[in-house]
This record gives sequence, structure tokens and C-alpha cells, in this order.
Amino acid sequence: FHLRYRHNYKNKFQPETFVQYQWDNKRGLENRTLAGVNIRYNLWKGDQWDFNTGLGLMYEAEKWNYDAVDSLKLPVNTAPIVNHLVKLNSYIRLDWKASANSNIAFNVFLQTRPGVFKPRIAPHLQWDINAGKHIGFSVSFSGIYDESPVVPINRFYYSLAHSILVKL
Repeated sequence: FHLRYRHNYKNKFQPETFVQYQWDNKRGLENRTLAGVNIRYNLWKGDQWDFNTGLGLMYEAEKWNYDAVDSLKLPVNTAPIVNHLVKLNSYIRLDWKASANSNIAFNVFLQTRPGVFKPRIAPHLQWDINAGKHIGFSVSFSGIYDESPVVPINRFYYSLAHSILVKL
């Protein structure tokens, strides 16, 4: 779950605040809560293309277990790991209105602790297709590359999803 508020969204520079809650049992992430603030810069805004970037700080609290760890890599102590960290948060976003019925959005987030460059990089690509006034389809690819995973799991993880959109 992600909620973002862009203040003065038509300006070239704009502050944005955000909160997020997530979990991912397949990787051992029991929960992750974060909140932060960015300065967003609109590099280009046109009829078909939007290109922007953001930079800011966030506070992250996360809890990991060892459910996804290979049994050969399990440490002696398998108590859950809880982190509370302040991180730098940056992103780029490209939004393209490919046609009257189709939109493609691409984001890349980079998060790392100040002074310690062991980033988490999270690309996301989504294609939305309107099939009428009230129905559409969406296909998305999301990935996470973690230079230094909290528990010994693969550094890269991805998912591919498709959905039906119903607009009221």
C-alpha cells in the first residue's frame, strides 16, 4: 500500500510526502513501514510525455524472518531481524500516453543509507490499456535488487502481474 501527496503538483519543483506499508512472505519480509518527504522536479511535461525525478529522506522500519532462506545458509540464531533506518530516497519516472487508450509508466527507485552505498534498486514498469469507459487491463513488472539483503536471500527478485481494472 502506497499513498503519496504532491503539493503544488503543477509547479516545476514540488514537495511530496508519502507513506507505505508492505510485506512479502516469499522473501521473508514480515512487514515494512516507511514515511518520507521528497522534492520532486518535473523535467518535462507534455501532452504525451511526463518525465520527473525526486530526491528526499525517509524513515523505514522493517521486520525480516528466515522463511525464504536456503537451509544451508541459515545462521545459528534465526530470530527475526528488525531494522529502523533513515534512508536517502531517489527516483526517476517516465510516463507515456502511447495512444488514447494506452498508458505506459516506468519508475526506478533507489534507496540507501546516508554514507553507506549498499542500495536497494526497485524498477517498475506498468502498461494500462483501456478497453472501454469502465474497464481496462494492466500488465506490470516489478523488481528489487538489494546489494546487501537483510537475510541471506537472492539479491534480485521480480514479479510479473496482470489485472483487470474496473472504473466506476
